[in-house]
Amino acid sequence: MRHKVLEIPFDVLTLAQARDKILDALRKQDRQLHVATPNPEMLLDAQINKPFEKVLQGTWLNIPDGIGILWASSFEKAAENKVGFSRALIGLKLLLDVFFRPNKVRAVFKERVTGTDLMQELCNASQPYNIPIFLLGSTSKNLKKTEEILLQRYSKLNIAGKFTGTPNARDWSEIKKRIDKSNAKLLFVAYGAPKQELWINKHLKELTSVKVAIGIGGAFDYIAGKRLRAPTVFQKIGIEWLFRLLQQPSRIRRIYNAAVKFPFKVIFK
Repeated sequence: MRHKVLEIPFDVLTLAQARDKILDALRKQDRQLHVATPNPEMLLDAQINKPFEKVLQGTWLNIPDGIGILWASSFEKAAENKVGFSRALIGLKLLLDVFFRPNKVRAVFKERVTGTDLMQELCNASQPYNIPIFLLGSTSKNLKKTEEILLQRYSKLNIAGKFTGTPNARDWSEIKKRIDKSNAKLLFVAYGAPKQELWINKHLKELTSVKVAIGIGGAFDYIAGKRLRAPTVFQKIGIEWLFRLLQQPSRIRRIYNAAVKFPFKVIFK
């Protein structure tokens, strides 16, 4: 089942369901598959970046990474056939529910699924099947630390290779050589949006060993400890963005886009 938010289709899946679906594809599918984890800021970007929008409309799976996606889908369900002031009032009420009655914004999606959580779930679930994994992106220091931590948590994890690289064309031949040599089946790409999605869309077909490629944004930085994740209570009620703002006041513009501009766009589209 899929649900569209600003013309981008999302798969109505929990974290466990997404993990199992991807794992099943890694074990059984012969075709190559692209998984994305769009958030509200990415959807705003896709509104003006048409190549990016086209990629997100064509991915195999889009996982809802962000409470804003849950809010938007619940709003569209509640405001169906409503117009004008009535529609805006429903949107405002649901925005307040994000803080005070978070279950109200889970009418379509039961939970948000972050790239970091999905990556770790897949690392754990892949162990019995010895699925070779490649880590691409971030910095050498963070990449090394990420590998160390993942192997501590999942002792039978098969990290077949890792490389920082960049999405620039000059790095492509080296990236391809390393991934081909690793024979990786699962590729995690941490270049940030929209670069990672555009890169995967362009190059996946040339990485013949890879069955599933996933853009995971800053997941390596979180796992390596460069960035702290919000306490669980913040994550559960969907206000992880507030913790990030307290950590990094420089994120105010990104928070504004997700918390103000995105709801406005959804309500008055």
